Formats: sequence, structure tokens, C-alpha cells
Amino acid sequence: GDELDYNTKHNVQIFELSSGQKYFSKITCEDNLKTAVSSDEFSFTAKEATGSGSEGDMTAPSISGIGVSKGIGEEVVIKWSTDEKSSSFVRYGLTEELGSITGDDLINLDSTKFVTAHQVIIKNLPSATKYSYAVVSADESGNVAKSAIGTFTTSSQSSLSGIKIAATS
Repeated sequence: GDELDYNTKHNVQIFELSSGQKYFSKITCEDNLKTAVSSDEFSFTAKEATGSGSEGDMTAPSISGIGVSKGIGEEVVIKWSTDEKSSSFVRYGLTEELGSITGDDLINLDSTKFVTAHQVIIKNLPSATKYSYAVVSADESGNVAKSAIGTFTTSSQSSLSGIKIAATS
């Protein structure tokens, strides 16, 4: 059978950390054979907001024009705009706690590829299910903008009709 193409380079952005706060983390990855490997625990301290990014930028991107549309099959496409180049993430879930996050890795892994016109596709969603979501964009200086929480409902399963079965000899 076909094996999935697993990513060997990973990048995670963690939002809403307190400046100067020390955090502890451990990274675990799992391959296609369900073999897990973990790093040792490590710590980091969230940077103080100094405005040392692009030209002392201390302002989060402004989010506008959020739209949700049906994609191909069981997927949803969420689009929005920002007033400055930034990352593209969508937090979503069955409640307003928004337990999942997805984004465009081609953009989010390299700040030189940040965009102002964002599009994130969420795939493999169960049909006829209501989700809450918020879009999140961070600029090169680390200023994070998050939209208000919205909702969408995935499409009902398609049904086939008008099928005619004929015997052949």
C-alpha cells in the first residue's frame, strides 16, 4: 500500500504566552508505524515585548474579510485578509475552547513567505457537524491577532439518487 509522506521538519508556534514567563516542554513525534520518539524535557522563557522586530513593530496585524466556504469533499476553506504580512492559522473545535489548530505550513515555517491574503483548508471533517473557529495571524515581530469566534457547519453527506442497475449478459 501507499505510505503517507511524513514531514521530517517541524515548527510549532505557541500563542498567548506571558512575557518573561518560564515554560517547560517536551516534543514527541510518531511515525507511520506508530513508533514514538520524545525529546528530553527543556525549558524556555517567553521574550519580553521589545518591539525589536520589523522597524520596532508593536502592533498586531488587523484581521478582516473572514469567509468560510465548502471545499472538496469533507473539507472547509477559511479565508481572511490582514493589513500586514503574517502567518495563517485557524483554531477550531466542537466547542468555543477550540481544541485543534491547523495552518498553511508552506507559509508558517518561513516568515519571508508570510502573506496578507490567507487561506487555510481543514480536511477530513465529519459531515453535518457544527464547529467553532477563530483565525490567528502573527507578524514577523511576533505580534499576534486573533479574530472573534465564529461557527460553521459541515455539509451533510451526499446521497446518490437515480441509480439504475441493469443486468448484462
